[in-house]
Amino acid sequence: MDCENTAKWLHETVGPGAQYRADAHHRLTKSARRARAASAKRNIAARLHDINTAAEKWAMRPNQLVIVDEASLAGTLSLAALAHQAETAGAKLLLVGDHGQLSAVDAGGALRMLARDPNTVTLNTVWRFSNEWEREASLNLRRGRIDTLDTYTEHGRTHEGSHADMLDAAYQAWLNDTTAGHTSLLIAADNATVNTLNHRARQDLIATGHVEPDGVPLRGDTLAGVGDRIVTRENNRRLSDGNEWVHNGDLFTVIARHQDGALTVQRDPDPDGNARVVTLPGDYVAAHVNLAYATTAYRAQGSTVDTAHTVATTGLSRETLYVAMTRGRHANHVYAAIDQPGDDPDDSRHLIQPSTGREVLDGILRRSDADQSATESIIAAQQSAQSMATLIPIYEHIAHQHSTLRWQPILRTHVQDETTVEAIRGSDAWPKITGLLRSLNLTGIDAEAAFADALERGFDNDGDADPGAVIAGRVARTLNNSDTPPQPVRYLAGMIVPAEPADDPAVQAAIDSAAHAIHTRAESLVHEALATQQPWITTIGPQPTSPDRNSTWWAAAQAAATYRDRWGVIADTPLGGTTRLDRDQRRDRQRAQRAIDNLTAQPTSPSETPEPTTVSTTPITR
Repeated sequence: MDCENTAKWLHETVGPGAQYRADAHHRLTKSARRARAASAKRNIAARLHDINTAAEKWAMRPNQLVIVDEASLAGTLSLAALAHQAETAGAKLLLVGDHGQLSAVDAGGALRMLARDPNTVTLNTVWRFSNEWEREASLNLRRGRIDTLDTYTEHGRTHEGSHADMLDAAYQAWLNDTTAGHTSLLIAADNATVNTLNHRARQDLIATGHVEPDGVPLRGDTLAGVGDRIVTRENNRRLSDGNEWVHNGDLFTVIARHQDGALTVQRDPDPDGNARVVTLPGDYVAAHVNLAYATTAYRAQGSTVDTAHTVATTGLSRETLYVAMTRGRHANHVYAAIDQPGDDPDDSRHLIQPSTGREVLDGILRRSDADQSATESIIAAQQSAQSMATLIPIYEHIAHQHSTLRWQPILRTHVQDETTVEAIRGSDAWPKITGLLRSLNLTGIDAEAAFADALERGFDNDGDADPGAVIAGRVARTLNNSDTPPQPVRYLAGMIVPAEPADDPAVQAAIDSAAHAIHTRAESLVHEALATQQPWITTIGPQPTSPDRNSTWWAAAQAAATYRDRWGVIADTPLGGTTRLDRDQRRDRQRAQRAIDNLTAQPTSPSETPEPTTVSTTPITR
């Protein structure tokens, strides 16, 4: 069927096209009132009829189905205008697209917002890939699942090396595929790299005799001659091959060039074998034509080829990588560059410090630059304020301030030198010291005695070491090496060391309020996971019916939910992977895992008969 892009539709309905017709209709209507000759009236009536016919062409009708394809690339304001027109006309607007792909150049995010609405219909079957494993892997890329990179590596799809080596490897792989007769895309992060790869491809084609050496200048400081593959970068309805006009993104092969810089180009043959020809004027060629051997992911979106080869650099987003790694039916390869030229490629000081290719890809998947609608931005801000990533630091800050008030007098009692006192209090290790002392008390060890002993030993043998770090190390050893059997610590939400009771009612109220917020959040996360049957909650197992095991199950679920919410874990397993965790996240993971292990270790009651398909979303006991 005939299609139009949203820009043209809005141009003709609410933009300059509509205004032009309205002005012409107004002028002709005035002229009709003044006209006396019958021929003039007939001429005006005919022109008015043409205007009305054109207006009807660009108007939605009742019960009409209006489909917007690749809707993630449509700006929110454009979609809002179309939605208003459809509602007014009684038509239905259907948006089709992948919200995980690249967003509109204009303000976007509408499709992403709608995709999260539970009433939105989602297509779940992936058809493009010939390899079964790649279907699920592609969806995990869209979700930002870091562990899916292991799958791509196992199948030989990830490569790493220097920026120059990766450009060369990707180019050679693309050239081999193209030479073998496959359709293939060579994808790079930026226009400068695309131009470099296009220039290299052209030189190789010249050497093999497929392309003439001379050519006319294109945008991007490149040339195009007979035999070159080019892509047009701007819609132009005045340029037609007799069947369709020239679109942004159309691919052609150059069959002739002209002295004025124009190019005669040919489309690829259609299913009937027709290869239509059009001549692109010199000014259009110079401003809106590129070589088509390499491309950016943005331009590649919507393409389907046999293979794709992508050069990945730090700074790319998850959406860019997802688009680039889902173009090929049979193979999609990524070449991670571990060193990348900065502003001055001849100055080694501007090189990004090398890392591993996996770290480059990890960073890309963790970085999303998808547009958010205003509604989503508000929701995200509200969720951020309620998340464990916000609530736990607030609680720990209150607990630390309370501990500081308690332990500071003891510090001054046992350390006479004020400079040393301030050095300990100002040390980065001071929060760790107060946390360790809290843990000592909670496990039944005399924290005050342990603190006093650590301070009394002085610092003469520790040289220039941070006195706070020295004290923290001593207190930690007391905690780890104590002969006193420790009492089990009941962590708040499975992983937070509870604050010590405060004598000041206001301080205690603040502690209780923060603890309540964390407990409420943990419960709501578990309820949500149960209601939607999220994979991680089903991995923990069905909620038991016996009170004792249900209490342990609930503690494990809360600990897992708290850990996931605090550290942004999106894996299907309760706690995700263990690689590349910093010290604090590793500590929290160990505590959450301990809560899950407690459930596993607890014997199942013989009389217990859990029903996995009828899971209660209310804890029997806490």
